[in-house]
Amino acid sequence: MSGEVSYSQQQKAELTAVIDALQLPELNKQFLKSRWLDQLAWMEAAAVRASHWHHSLRMVIIVGGIFIPALLSLSLSPANGTNVQLISSSYVSWIAFGLGLTVAICAATQEFFKFGDRWRHYRRIGETLKSEGWQYFQRSGPYRRFQTHLEGYPTFAARVEALFQGEVQIYLTEVAAERPGQESETPSSAGHPAERNGGPTRIGTPTMVTEVPRTDR
Repeated sequence: MSGEVSYSQQQKAELTAVIDALQLPELNKQFLKSRWLDQLAWMEAAAVRASHWHHSLRMVIIVGGIFIPALLSLSLSPANGTNVQLISSSYVSWIAFGLGLTVAICAATQEFFKFGDRWRHYRRIGETLKSEGWQYFQRSGPYRRFQTHLEGYPTFAARVEALFQGEVQIYLTEVAAERPGQESETPSSAGHPAERNGGPTRIGTPTMVTEVPRTDR
């Protein structure tokens, strides 16, 4: 986990240096850091957290599912077995029972919080946002027609805001949507930009991006 944190800090420092080197007014640079870089850093951190929970819970479920049948088979002692066999069988049965509860709790937690969906969602959005930023920095893709970063800034800002708006709908319909028979979900979202800034600020996917006309004419 410390490796992920150090990499995230290193990447944020490198991107901050790239932004500072752009020929842009200081206000535009501050917008890039607060609106684009901050959201990118949050998305990647959220993806790491969701991935950790997803894989940890899945590992417990898989390993527990393998051990429970084996323990149950060991607990089947003959009716005329010795006292030691009966006591050992009782201990094994209780271990299998506790492991079964653990697996059930992990499966319910995974289903409720949808850590796998969250991990894939945040990773996809983070990579989309990162790609958009690098295309702007290198003036490639939709930014190749601009002579300077200042000329392309309005288009970049508009495309990022379009991603924000599209992602909200995707999150609500694909990640936070209730499944049949499931009660209202109350996901753990402390620190999410939507809560910190007083409104939805997640980033969407490339399918929601529309071409924005030049505004510098």
